[in-house]
Amino acid sequence: MNQVTLSSNGQVVIPRPIREQFGLKPGQKILFMP
Repeated sequence: MNQVTLSSNGQVVIPRPIREQFGLKPGQKILFMP
């Protein structure tokens, strides 16, 4: 299972391999589901 990090100002860092796998680009909206 992959994890993301939540910064102190509420930003989420998505690891590069996941961004590349899903073709995520800066400014794109993402829905997180449990």
